[in-house]
Amino acid sequence: MIDTLKIYETLKEDITPSAAKKITEAIGQVYTELLNTVTKEEFKELKETVAELADAQKNTEQRIGELAEAQKKTEQRIEELAESQKQTEKRLDEFEKRTEENFNRVWKAIKELTEAQKKTESELRTLVQEHKKTREIVNGLSDTVGYGLEDKIFPRPNTST
Repeated sequence: MIDTLKIYETLKEDITPSAAKKITEAIGQVYTELLNTVTKEEFKELKETVAELADAQKNTEQRIGELAEAQKKTEQRIEELAESQKQTEKRLDEFEKRTEENFNRVWKAIKELTEAQKKTESELRTLVQEHKKTREIVNGLSDTVGYGLEDKIFPRPNTST
């Protein structure tokens, strides 16, 4: 820090107080301006910092470029996935339609089989009844044939004497 009062006192011994005051104010102003100026060392540090920032900026720009490229690839993959999803949904819809058609055919076949089973059971009942009748007839024939054979096998006592 500069001592402007001391400079003023020294100058006023050899020159008029108003001239000493003006010179002291000028020196104070120059000193203030010098304080606000950059030294060579500070300027060198500033240059180094700017160079580091420039390098960092280049690296940042390179990374941003890489990220942009990766983003493009990601967007492309997302589009491919979306297209694949559409195709999957389309195939799923087709599968659903075929499944429904197959289900309807199977259901129709089950109904037809149920009706056929009912008819078969009805006819089987009829056959069972007819079989019972046939057995009764066969049993009757068996009895008749048996009696006839017995009559022929066993001699009859003569009733004519």
